[in-house]
Amino acid sequence: YGVLVATGIFVCSLILQKIALKSGYSEQVISRLIFYLILWSIIGARALHILVHFSYYYRYPIDIIKIRNGGLAIEGGIIAGLIFLISFCKINKLNTLKTLDLVAFVVPIGQIIGRIGCFLNGCCHGEKTDFIFGVKFPHLSSKVHPTQLYYSFFYLLLFLFLLILYKRQVKQGIIFSTYLISFSLIRYLVDFF
Repeated sequence: YGVLVATGIFVCSLILQKIALKSGYSEQVISRLIFYLILWSIIGARALHILVHFSYYYRYPIDIIKIRNGGLAIEGGIIAGLIFLISFCKINKLNTLKTLDLVAFVVPIGQIIGRIGCFLNGCCHGEKTDFIFGVKFPHLSSKVHPTQLYYSFFYLLLFLFLLILYKRQVKQGIIFSTYLISFSLIRYLVDFF
């Protein structure tokens, strides 16, 4: 799981750096942006996970720092990343909407890879099912919906749609807002399983 999440972050970083350099960002600025964006997104993802499971972490506070045992909430990462990006753009006098669009364009790639890591780890699965796509994980007694793969599939569709928007050079802010709306819709729909 951790290897694939790290791979997703690495691939996103490479693609973001490449398209940002083509879009006129300096190598120094984009390198700092990527480093701190990753850092703040991980902090936000961990913080939200801890808040959601506060009753557990209240009893076992040392587990707060045991991030290698899992416990990241993507919504917290997105919120913290968004706050960081807006602040970073203001401080460095960058076009905020353009920067948000560039980042939102690559994020689904990392989500595709990260959810495959969830699948291989056997976590974040859905409810019991007899559906044809049901999967039997070794640690479970019955087949479940492989929601991790459902997410990966929908994130792939989202990325392809964002790619079309990116190539058409739509108005600034459209890619970012499309990502946020689509991410929310995907989470809402897949969470039924």
